[in-house]
Amino acid sequence: MRVRVLYFLLLSIAASASELNVIVIDPSSAAVSGAHVSLIRGSDSKVLRTAVTSAEGTAQIALPDSGSFRVRVLAPGFAAETLDVSAQREVTIKLRLAPTSETVVVTATRTPVTGEAAAADVNTLTAEQLTTMNPAAAADAGRFAGWPRHAGA
Repeated sequence: MRVRVLYFLLLSIAASASELNVIVIDPSSAAVSGAHVSLIRGSDSKVLRTAVTSAEGTAQIALPDSGSFRVRVLAPGFAAETLDVSAQREVTIKLRLAPTSETVVVTATRTPVTGEAAAADVNTLTAEQLTTMNPAAAADAGRFAGWPRHAGA
């Protein structure tokens, strides 16, 4: 009986040594549940295993015997995070909030209108243009783009 218990303990220790414990937290150090955690082989970026964090923000991933590995964490509302975990057995990954991505439509009709259907001059700024301009306010972006364009300007 003692031999079985000892054998079970040894197997448990060996299994936990080849497992990576990942803890995912948000910027305020609260647990992030439902985050997708991927184990990636360092040499070819192949996803080897995946897991989803529990309500406590933890996920366990079995590690292969050898090699270099990275962990990538994806969660809605947060920027993707990747971390080298080659020599670690437990990591805490603190996620950053993702930049907002939204479309702002300003029209006199209160509903989106295509440029062709509008009875006015319509200009569009792309995300790349806004990034290049780096305006402090929306009015600055319009001014940099040459707005407003009205009669007499």
